[in-house]
Amino acid sequence: MELAYDEAGSGPAVLFAHAGMADRRMWEHRFLALSARHRVIRYDWRGYGGSGDAAGEFAHHEDLPAVLDALGVERAALVGCSTGGAYAVPWRASSAPRAAEPG
Repeated sequence: MELAYDEAGSGPAVLFAHAGMADRRMWEHRFLALSARHRVIRYDWRGYGGSGDAAGEFAHHEDLPAVLDALGVERAALVGCSTGGAYAVPWRASSAPRAAEPG
């Protein structure tokens, strides 16, 4: 299963997690603005936007570190909206050393 994503810029990493009624495109303006001074990453959850449907059991919050790992990101600030923010909470709680403060 592959997740669709976009990345741009360089500097401290910022990962965007979209709301349940949207896909990664909801972050367009912030994605472009922050790419001037950050490495920005936005992705579509399984079954949303350009990502394929999920097969079998899975947990959306486990896709957060999977995206970071696949892109070689050791530390990132996470920006989540609505359900995207809810998926961020378990990741933040279990991955404190990888979670950066927005800057």
